[in-house]
Amino acid sequence: MRFTVSGVEDIYFLSSTLRLNAGFEVKNKTTGAFPNNHNRIQPQTGLKQCLINEYIGTTACIQSVQIVNQNNLLIEDIQHYNRLMTQIAKTSDFGDYVLSTGTQFGCAGNGDCQGNLMDHESFISCPIIAGCFLEGLPIPMGPSGRGTGGLEIVITLSPPSNVLFGKDAADFEYTIINPSITFSTSRPEGGRLPAIAMQPFKAISSYYSVLSTGDQQLQINCGLRNVISVQSSTIPTKYISNSTRDGMATPCLINDPTNTATKAPLSRITFLRNGVQFPLRYALTGKTELTAGGPQQLSVAQIQREYLNASKPISDLDRTIAGLGSENQPGCFPTMSQPTPTVTVPASNLVPADILFVSMQSVPNTSSDGTPGGFAKPYCNVAAGWGTRFDRLGVGTGADFSKQPFQMRIESDLDGQSPNSVYTFLLSQQAIVYGSGGIAIQA
Repeated sequence: MRFTVSGVEDIYFLSSTLRLNAGFEVKNKTTGAFPNNHNRIQPQTGLKQCLINEYIGTTACIQSVQIVNQNNLLIEDIQHYNRLMTQIAKTSDFGDYVLSTGTQFGCAGNGDCQGNLMDHESFISCPIIAGCFLEGLPIPMGPSGRGTGGLEIVITLSPPSNVLFGKDAADFEYTIINPSITFSTSRPEGGRLPAIAMQPFKAISSYYSVLSTGDQQLQINCGLRNVISVQSSTIPTKYISNSTRDGMATPCLINDPTNTATKAPLSRITFLRNGVQFPLRYALTGKTELTAGGPQQLSVAQIQREYLNASKPISDLDRTIAGLGSENQPGCFPTMSQPTPTVTVPASNLVPADILFVSMQSVPNTSSDGTPGGFAKPYCNVAAGWGTRFDRLGVGTGADFSKQPFQMRIESDLDGQSPNSVYTFLLSQQAIVYGSGGIAIQA
């Protein structure tokens, strides 16, 4: 999908108003029928399970976003965009999913509710999360010396196998319907943009790596001068593009060499610049315990707090799903029974088909398919990961990695037979330099 913001006129593009709008539907490849995920209706017959990640919704379909000017100069390139969008849950709470977040992104924050949404066409109207739009600054669209000369937003979609999951997901495909972008513009006083030399903006860079052992150092040679923050999330590599698994999940590290998933608890995270601890002069630690069922993560409070701080300064963070519940810590949820398909429920007690069913059973999440136990995601942590903020004062001054590598040392209980993919995103301060010959990017 390619969208154009014209640079013919002298106008300001108000990036804070940019929205991606589209319809979304999932249908059987052969019959053209919607899935039947209404797993709370009795009797439970004819179910076809096909789901999408309930925390990012329709944005799971977006593989990458590129922003270029009309001379094809690349301004920002975000690969693994759908994995970036898993950060939404870190700065949202369940109330947001019922209201604004759910409405914008087509996500319910609950597996059963998301299944209901997929049984018919849904719609989204959401911001495009890119660094250069983060601060909502007006961007001059004029010709050389007065603006970017226009913008193009190029969106690449992800294959269905990495978007849809469930026992019947391989039989389904998704369709994006009538996509469009909407935004507002403003005309400068006098109708002509002033000359401009430089405009600062933020950019998001993405990196992919793999963890295989219990003590491993990952290195990123980003070449960036002003890095504000870094965030990483993981998923077992074998779950990617696997329709039986949610490829957009954000679980803890998992050992799964023989399809019997067990946790691989984090014990220590160390951030380094050229081999020296930075920006923290200490390692972040997690508390673990060895039980009869294997290693158990008792606490990741220190790691989680710094991870949240990477998304937004902790003093400004007023809501998040991340916590004891999202990390599935022992003892944080009551034991609740779930009716089986053989239970007869009076018609007056049935959950109507299009009513979002919300219960404690969905956190930690089990998106059921009508059978006892349902379709459980293994250790389905919400917002599990690690990260840190280099701009400790919150003034926009980050860390210089232009000549030195950034490194992360990850110590865990990975068994050496279960590779886990790591998606890392760096937020950096950059600048657009305007000139008579066009524009250039200063990273």
